[in-house]
Amino acid sequence: MTIITCSELEKLPNYALIDVRSENEFAESHIPGAVNCPILNNLERETVGILFKQQGRTAALKKGFELFMTRFDEFCNHLIQKKSSTLVIYCARGGMRSQMTLDIFENKERLLQTAREVQADIDYS
Repeated sequence: MTIITCSELEKLPNYALIDVRSENEFAESHIPGAVNCPILNNLERETVGILFKQQGRTAALKKGFELFMTRFDEFCNHLIQKKSSTLVIYCARGGMRSQMTLDIFENKERLLQTAREVQADIDYS
């Protein structure tokens, strides 16, 4: 993962800004020109947030993986449509959602290992 500044972003010749936050987060504020491609929708994000507060990080990650994997192909196809550009992925706070997105393409094994560690009920093939 490469972290870039706004001035570095402005110098990129051809890029697509991908905001992987929920629809409500995107509607509240986003970088102009960004496209919303949420890892979790509004309801899913709320569910995962409640789990995080009540049961901790592992339970929240497990549920997040399980919810996200139901539309994994759709999510990837959306990103692949932008592949002719440099993809600039962003989320908020901790960077977990943008890191997951990068791992889909750059380090799938790390993504799957995290899912295994939290014992997510998904198809690992």
